[in-house]
Amino acid sequence: MSTNEELNKEVKEYTNTFVITFVVVAAIVAVIMGITWLMIPSAIKNPKIITSTDKLDYYLIDFLIEKNQYLLAKYPKNYGYNIRLGTLYAIRKDYTNAEKEFLTAVEKSPYMDYKARYKLSALYIKMNKLEEAQKLMDEITDKPDKKLIRNKGNIYKNIGDKYFQQEYYPVAASKYEKAIFYLKRCDKKGLKDAQIALSNCYESMADVFVEKGQIEESTFYLEKADKLNDKPEINYKLALLYIETDPNKSYELLEYVRKKSPEMLDYYMYYDLLMKISESSEELGDTAGKDLYALKARRFQNYVSENIIYKNDILLHLSEIDVSFDKKTNNLMVELKIQLRNNSPFNIKNLTAELKFKEKDAIVKTFDKEIFAYENIFPMGQQTAIIKLNTELNKKNLNPKEDTLNVDFYLYKKENHKFLAKQFQIKKPVELLK
Repeated sequence: MSTNEELNKEVKEYTNTFVITFVVVAAIVAVIMGITWLMIPSAIKNPKIITSTDKLDYYLIDFLIEKNQYLLAKYPKNYGYNIRLGTLYAIRKDYTNAEKEFLTAVEKSPYMDYKARYKLSALYIKMNKLEEAQKLMDEITDKPDKKLIRNKGNIYKNIGDKYFQQEYYPVAASKYEKAIFYLKRCDKKGLKDAQIALSNCYESMADVFVEKGQIEESTFYLEKADKLNDKPEINYKLALLYIETDPNKSYELLEYVRKKSPEMLDYYMYYDLLMKISESSEELGDTAGKDLYALKARRFQNYVSENIIYKNDILLHLSEIDVSFDKKTNNLMVELKIQLRNNSPFNIKNLTAELKFKEKDAIVKTFDKEIFAYENIFPMGQQTAIIKLNTELNKKNLNPKEDTLNVDFYLYKKENHKFLAKQFQIKKPVELLK
């Protein structure tokens, strides 16, 4: 839960009880901060309008802290106020006081009431006190309570995330395994997230073993990762490990990768593997196998030359960017001047450029242009003359608060085999920032 969501939850809990007092306080705050009277009732009815960057947040938090302190003094045995105070201090990032309140709540609460322990455990994760966080969860007796089971699973998952970030992969894996033990009973989405996290952890462990030259251990953990999260990257890594010891197994894995994510394949490696299997078949007297894999190698070679470009096949040089604003049309005019060099072992018969213009991560325009058609071959080893790419973006589609455009420049022969050739930024003219 985000800081703002936690704050909104607290505001909602107390609005009904303290609405009159809150209006008075909010009115004072409004005068101090120059906020219009219209915002005060809106904030009361819909606290979501208050953002985490709004100064009013701090007034609300302090107001709620003060009210809960008053109620705690009046009803000292009610540990619920300690929990609320701990939550508010945590939102304030005052972890010392938050810990103090949660600890007091743990002492006051009945043994079977786990809420205070859960809150304190979540706080300890933020404070990187991971052993203390786990100890609290371990102390809570399991019972047939879906909320309890889900909360324990989420805590173990979050502890695992912390260890993973610190690259303590075996420890992280043990926490993810414990999270899965709980989440598989009641939370399908949480279970999937934990399984993917554990798969990533196993994959990272495999990478460490590869660096140490421990191929058997690396293979073991990659296979475990693959069972949890069937993705091409894992199959590709496994294929590389099997390429010497079991070429046929490597081929099966690479075939899966070729179908799912062909852009990942190293053409030279895949071609050499097919030829290696062909030669091995010949040595075993399997003439049919020899001819079959040699044919597959030739077909793949033709497929690559017609459909796929790898990143190292083409060198892209962006020589100039011209940007201007046309007041008559309200369009941002963009002209790119580029040169390309064909470093591949083939003549390129077709080639298309695709540019994605983005504000942060939001795509505001996609522009495509065919650079070479089949009748206009791009010879291997050759460099083009200057190529101009021109496009325009209308002002109404652009955010005046964003002063730059991020551009992703793709090249491809076939649309489903694109590769990212370059990323760069374009500074917007001042006319677009008004």
